Amino acid sequence: MIAVFCLISAFAVTNNVTAATKASMNKKAKTAFAKKLGNSEGLEVLKYADVTGDGIVEALLECHPEGYGSGRTFGIYQYSGGKVKKILYTEEYGLSRLYYYKKSKSLILYGSGHGGEWYSYFTMKNGKYKYLAERARTSVNGGGMENGPWNYYSKTKDLTKSGFNRLIKNVKKGKYKSIKMW
Repeated sequence: MIAVFCLISAFAVTNNVTAATKASMNKKAKTAFAKKLGNSEGLEVLKYADVTGDGIVEALLECHPEGYGSGRTFGIYQYSGGKVKKILYTEEYGLSRLYYYKKSKSLILYGSGHGGEWYSYFTMKNGKYKYLAERARTSVNGGGMENGPWNYYSKTKDLTKSGFNRLIKNVKKGKYKSIKMW
């Protein structure tokens, strides 16, 4: 298993923090993170974005581990309770967009390449994003010759479309924030 050691420094906040204070805290968090990241090879901060709804940015990171070919890992890190906390870690290829739903505290990752496209669905549980399911297909967006049918699965098994929909039914609640990764 590949271990990605990343640190981000930020400060805990409450709901009544002013916009100016949040901006100052975000600036300090980004600066501290850049200093901590310094010499980590293969690691790239794609974005700083609030994907927890507290107004303070998290670090969205991608790593190109040696020996993985074109595969990559993606993680989201947050500072909480005085400690750095990894709230999402997944393997991926071609990640290009993240959709964050504040009301349901859920994420959808979208990527394409090698002739296909995919969506991975996550929801917040016990302070971390928990994987729910995925859908993928061959597609023109991913460089394929045509758009194929969607295939649905979880990490342990293939799913029917209705089984997939049951697993993700609470993900898309309220408005979403779209974050372009590149």
